[in-house]
Amino acid sequence: MRLLQKLSNHPLHLLLGYIAICLGLILIFNDNYYFWPPYAAHFFNSDFVGAWGLFSGVGVTYVAAQSSFPIQANQVWLISLCGFFGFETGLELSHAIALADSHMLVTSLLFSGFLFLTFIAIRKDTHIKVKLEQRDEKMKEGRSKLKKIGF
Repeated sequence: MRLLQKLSNHPLHLLLGYIAICLGLILIFNDNYYFWPPYAAHFFNSDFVGAWGLFSGVGVTYVAAQSSFPIQANQVWLISLCGFFGFETGLELSHAIALADSHMLVTSLLFSGFLFLTFIAIRKDTHIKVKLEQRDEKMKEGRSKLKKIGF
């Protein structure tokens, strides 16, 4: 019961984690999923890409199940997940363009949605918001210094 209560605190993390785990397993077990470009198909179909998705999904799910939300682990796993979904979006889109395949175009749009949801999860992280605000303040200070010296 306590585990269900912990998991309900971060439903977006769980959704993205389960999607990445499923995609990772599909890519690990299917060695002929990607076939274009022909010179790189052996790398794209390697278990590395599937393991990347699997471990990113497990990491995000693990972080969501923790009682105290580990901020740095959350950032690392969400960025890894963002990279995985972006990579998959690019691969599916390149297949759709090269082969004029509407199925792969729809899949690339679906992966784009997962990527967008990952961006939302990253943006909702308050620690990242604080860092962005600090960065913006430093940029304003730098601009005011440049204006003082005549740039």
